[in-house]
Amino acid sequence: MDYAALVKLAQTSGFAFVIAILAIFAVIRYFAKIEPRLKSIEDNQKDDAERNAVTAKVVENNTRAMADMAHSNDNVAEALRLVNTQLDANIKSFDKLWAYVLDKKDRGGRHGI
Repeated sequence: MDYAALVKLAQTSGFAFVIAILAIFAVIRYFAKIEPRLKSIEDNQKDDAERNAVTAKVVENNTRAMADMAHSNDNVAEALRLVNTQLDANIKSFDKLWAYVLDKKDRGGRHGI
């Protein structure tokens, strides 16, 4: 082998070695950048899971509150029915009293209203 071929082989081998080293560093750097992204994705998934759990709890509480309000509305409706019944009874009593007063007036009662 002559000297020029040996130098050319050394240059080619050295160039390939340098390229291989640079490729290894590039791969290491690529994976070093990916790992924080993966951690960030994992953190986001954890945050999403926590957010979903909180949302589910809020929905559950709202559903319970709506059921309580519906029950409360039923109680209010029942109370209004009772009040309405009492008002009807009072109106009937007043009508009877008014009829009695008018009857006394027509008959010329003691005080003559």
